[in-house]
Amino acid sequence: MDFVPLQWIDPLSNSLYTYVLIYLLVGAGIYFTVKTKGVQVRYFGRMIKQIFHSRSDSEGGISSFQAFAVGLASRVGTGNIAGVAIALTLGGPGAIFWMWVVAALGMATETVVAGAGCGGDPLGPGARRR
Repeated sequence: MDFVPLQWIDPLSNSLYTYVLIYLLVGAGIYFTVKTKGVQVRYFGRMIKQIFHSRSDSEGGISSFQAFAVGLASRVGTGNIAGVAIALTLGGPGAIFWMWVVAALGMATETVVAGAGCGGDPLGPGARRR
């Protein structure tokens, strides 16, 4: 049931993951950081305050901290934890630095994706799409 021979898929997959995907994701992170004027830096203090002071406001529902914990657990699995350990072992402290840089760019990307998923226009003047 192989429609496409394996000798075509493997080189294509390797080149896409090695050369295209990394630059595309980092480029999108840089674009969204510039377009949102550094949302991951501007709202960092507000985020920390909102997460840790929201436990008393959740009358009958989930708090912001609980929503944050569920979202974080869905993104970070045991594979990511093992990947960080392997990267630290093989790449040293420089690997951790580049993980932080890419994570900071990923924050802007995730903010834009979450805003678009809620029906908003995170890059526009605040208009909502319906």
